Amino acid sequence: LVDQIIGEAKQSQRHMARLLMHFDHEDPVQEMLIAMGRDCAVMPNRSVGRSESLQIVKGEMLLIIFDDNGNVVKRVEMRPAGSDKVFLYRLSSTPWHTMIPLTKMVVVHEALEGPFKQSSEPLPDWVPGDSESLKRFLKEIEMQVVSL
Repeated sequence: LVDQIIGEAKQSQRHMARLLMHFDHEDPVQEMLIAMGRDCAVMPNRSVGRSESLQIVKGEMLLIIFDDNGNVVKRVEMRPAGSDKVFLYRLSSTPWHTMIPLTKMVVVHEALEGPFKQSSEPLPDWVPGDSESLKRFLKEIEMQVVSL
């Protein structure tokens, strides 16, 4: 399954693929494998009052947590279990966050509290509105982490 989802991500324009492990959007737990290529740009998102867990299956990524004004409040480097980095991270009440792949491909197991609800909340002004601006925004955050 991991190789399958990686193959799908490589073929995707967004450099991302998801394998849903839940049966329905109404399920109380929404669980999936997400493969993201290095060029994948994940829009910052949040789920107020819902928990979310991320576990690295393959590759490396950076989890970025923002405050409501777009300031980075936490950076978590994540790698698979057995490495010297965090492999599992739980967000109790999911704040604004994004994932930045650090390797050619990263596979994440994500579990979040359901049922699925499409957010009707508008994106804040600090989130870039187009994909190229979003990529530059995320690259700047990544470079700040590298320089720490």
